[in-house]
Amino acid sequence: MVKKGIPLLVLSVFLFIISIFYLNFLIWAALVPILFLIYSSKKMAATSYSIIFAAVCPAAIFHWVRFYDYKTYFFGVLLIASFLFLFLILSRLSIKKIKYPWNIFAVPALWLLLMFAYSFSFLDSYWANLAMFQPMLAPLIWSIGSHGITFLIVLINSMICFYLIKKDKRLIAFGSILALVLLYSFAYSSFSQPKGEPFKVALIQGNFNESWDWRISNANGTIFDAYHELTLEAAKENPAIIIWPEYSIPADIEKSEELSSKISELAKESGSYLVLGTLKWHDGYYGDRRLKNNVAKLFLPNGTFFWDYASVKPLPYEKWTLPGEKIGISEVGNIKFGITMCYEETQGHISKEYSQNGAKFLISLANNQRLKNSRGLYLSSLYSRLNAAENGKYVLRATNTGITQIVNPYGKVIAKLEPNKRGILTEEIYVEGN
Repeated sequence: MVKKGIPLLVLSVFLFIISIFYLNFLIWAALVPILFLIYSSKKMAATSYSIIFAAVCPAAIFHWVRFYDYKTYFFGVLLIASFLFLFLILSRLSIKKIKYPWNIFAVPALWLLLMFAYSFSFLDSYWANLAMFQPMLAPLIWSIGSHGITFLIVLINSMICFYLIKKDKRLIAFGSILALVLLYSFAYSSFSQPKGEPFKVALIQGNFNESWDWRISNANGTIFDAYHELTLEAAKENPAIIIWPEYSIPADIEKSEELSSKISELAKESGSYLVLGTLKWHDGYYGDRRLKNNVAKLFLPNGTFFWDYASVKPLPYEKWTLPGEKIGISEVGNIKFGITMCYEETQGHISKEYSQNGAKFLISLANNQRLKNSRGLYLSSLYSRLNAAENGKYVLRATNTGITQIVNPYGKVIAKLEPNKRGILTEEIYVEGN
């Protein structure tokens, strides 16, 4: 019995992977083949298909995580595989225990329930938020949020599958209404123009793809010199703010009077607000790693150090990076902004809190150097689009090696730099005053 379903199983795996890596719009139907297969198969065969699908997909999709370390990759794949397996098995059970047509809605409800349960895991459940593949759905996403969009994505997969089984024409009618709402939202997000006053920004992509130890050793030399040159070049466009990536200067500026003075003079020379990623060293070690904070600093156009922020949610498996005490909002003139760093980009509640507290735009700093040139660069960049769309705010994403990009309040990328190349991204955004 299992062999008969192998072609459909292969299609299921291929469609799911391709929808995540390249053709994101296919996510609306990517689960249909595997759902149809487990619904129409006997219990043992359905279990076998579920195991294979749940094992192969995350192993292939998240292969780039091994660049961090193999331990994280292994446990991450196990976690996501267990999520997919439980989703498929419980979905099959729902068709037996819940009456039609309510079992159609049980499938997306199960996905969200598992997301909630897995949010308590070491890797959270942000990776199961399918809305990151279809963020351009304003104003709908403003009403139901990213979890609501995820519900709709799984619901439409469920409806297509049940139509193939039941041939119920009512599903076509209901699906058509949903499709019209989604198409309207996509068109609205594609063609709407943000309102507000023009506000020029510049993002720097330094592209230092060397080891962490090398970067620490050269923070006050080769690295600073490159950012100095790029910043002065960007300043020719008279941006209000210039943004460097996470760990752009991997040194404790507070403990280096020389480096602090050089950055202060550069901010003054540029005539712009300057945001940069750096760190703060602490006494003590975790294994052979010295304890630190992941820090962002803001310098005023007159060169005065104004504000800093220590990441409150560093990578969960980097135990040597200590969390900060609280998120904070700063200002460029009278325009408030919020900032996320690295892993915080995946934590939607942080961006929401900034938005609720009056932030007019969001800054995201990242250092995706260890992802090399894998699809991980692309996948990690999707969260900036989701945060922009869900909060209706511009997101300015500055990274070391890519993908540096500017996303408008509808989740649309309006400008970006090619990854693994040094460059400057200058763009005019529009923000409403306080």
